[in-house]
Amino acid sequence: MLAPGGLLYLQTPFVIGRHDAPYDYWRFTGDGLKQLLSSAGFELDRVAPAVGAGTGTYRIAVELVAVLASSLARRTYLPVKGVAAFALWPLRWLDVVTLDGPESWRIPGGFLALARKPS
Repeated sequence: MLAPGGLLYLQTPFVIGRHDAPYDYWRFTGDGLKQLLSSAGFELDRVAPAVGAGTGTYRIAVELVAVLASSLARRTYLPVKGVAAFALWPLRWLDVVTLDGPESWRIPGGFLALARKPS
C-alpha cells in the first residue's frame, strides 16, 4: 500500500510482441496512463516514453522475422527469434535520437509514469 505523499513508479509495455507471462491483456498509451492515474486520484509528476521507437521497431521486427520463419516450419520460431534478436539489436540504438523527439510518443517500446498519492 502506498502511503500518502508516496511516489509511484509505473512502467508499461506499448509496442511489444504478445507475451505469455502468464497472460497479455493490456497495452497503455501515455494518454491512457495519464487518464487512469488521474482518475485514481494520483498527482502526475511525469508520463513519458520509457524506451524509444528504436526499441519498439526492434521488438516488432524480431517478431516478424520469427513469425515468418514459423510459417514455413513451426519449430523454427524460437531459434530464428534468437538469431533475429541478435542481428537486429542495433535498431535499439535509435532510441538515442528518438526518445526525446517531438513524435516520440508514436511507437515507443513502453511508457513510464511517476505519480504521487495525495497527502
